[in-house]
Order: sequence, then C-alpha cells, then structure tokens
Amino acid sequence: MLELYTEEHDGWYPRGGATPLDSLVAAITSGQGGETVHLVTSHALAPRAEACYRETGRLTPDLSCYRYNPGLRADDPPGLVVVYYAWPTRWASRFRRVDEVGRAALLHRQRWTFLSEEDFAAAQERTRAALTGRAR
Repeated sequence: MLELYTEEHDGWYPRGGATPLDSLVAAITSGQGGETVHLVTSHALAPRAEACYRETGRLTPDLSCYRYNPGLRADDPPGLVVVYYAWPTRWASRFRRVDEVGRAALLHRQRWTFLSEEDFAAAQERTRAALTGRAR
C-alpha cells in the first residue's frame, strides 16, 4: 500500500501531516473515509480509532500501536525504518514465536521483520541520519 502511495506522489512516502501518525493515516485512509484506520491499530482499539478519525480527521498515538518515520523516499537505501511497533515486545504469530524482546518494523524495500531492540535502535539511527542529511 505504501509503495503504491510513493508511485502517486513523486516517490515520497506520506508526509506533511501535523504529526507523523497523521501523515501515515491520511495515506491509508485516502478515499476510504476512515474504514482503513484499523490497519494501524489493534483489533481492540479499532472501533475507537475509527470513531476518532471520523470525528477529528486525526488519530492520536494512544489509539495506535504503530509509529511512523515521515520524509522517506522510494529511492532511499533499503533497510530504513518506515513503520514500527510502538513498544518493545515479544513478537508471536501462529507461524513463529520469538523469545527475544524487540520490535516489529516495516523496513524500506523489505518486508515486516522482527528486530532486537539493539538492531532496531541502529536502524532508527540510520533512518534519522538519512532524514537529517536530506534536510540540509
């Protein structure tokens, strides 16, 4: 979904919202009227998040389990952090269980992956450096 967004926006991932989460939500709800807000929240919070978005056009961080790094481009180097789980956790699914604490992250030009907190911090630092370098 985000890759399609970059194709329609001169290579830019969502940006320009009042907050990073606003940028992300605006991209996923574009033309959807708020029905897709559930993509950035938990099943339990989805009804409240969708109602909040419909009423305010925004999504507050307490209603989303994800965070977003705005300002990346499709032609940036691979491995930068695009979207990530807000808190360290053990990532478990029906396919695998990880005993290590870390974060699920969507890495640029890659897919969702689980990073140890150390690897996540390093990837976030590379992402911040890329974004800071762009601002100059």
